[in-house]
Amino acid sequence: MKKISADRIVSVSAIIVSIFTLLMIFYQTSLTRRHQRASVMPSLEIGYSTKKKNDRLNESIWVSNKGLGPAFLEKISIIEDGQTLNMDPYEFLSKTPARTEVTYFDKLYPGRIIPANEGITTFEKVTDSTSQIIIGNIFKFSFKTGQTTNDGSERALIEIIYKSVYGEKWKIRSDQSTPAKID
Repeated sequence: MKKISADRIVSVSAIIVSIFTLLMIFYQTSLTRRHQRASVMPSLEIGYSTKKKNDRLNESIWVSNKGLGPAFLEKISIIEDGQTLNMDPYEFLSKTPARTEVTYFDKLYPGRIIPANEGITTFEKVTDSTSQIIIGNIFKFSFKTGQTTNDGSERALIEIIYKSVYGEKWKIRSDQSTPAKID
């Protein structure tokens, strides 16, 4: 049986320590990468607001980025009666009598960027309070405003697919309060 020399023990120990150090570097890199992705994660929110002043009713649909990084819009859709329509809320509403009451619109489209902590009012209308066309009766939002439109059909949904600077994708719908990650 051969004797193990001190040089071999030191060499094998150095190799084991080097391998362990390399594994730790890979682990720290992985943690840093995860932290970087989280630090630029966008988080979109679709909302509806109303304001009544005197005899005027102001309604608006907005999209806001509450995340830490910019949101790159990829696809904007309206889901109505089980069908997905590739259009933004303004295009959809322009096919209804609500278009005659529009006071402001800002289109959503693929490629548009919503910076962190900023938002877009995509559609706004001001009418007298007797208007029969209430946006909250056309679209379904994540809070309770009733279950169906005046004609008994389901309300339409706004759906936005967006990504982060690292290419991670999320989907938000007007009936949800938090985005869902898409794999």
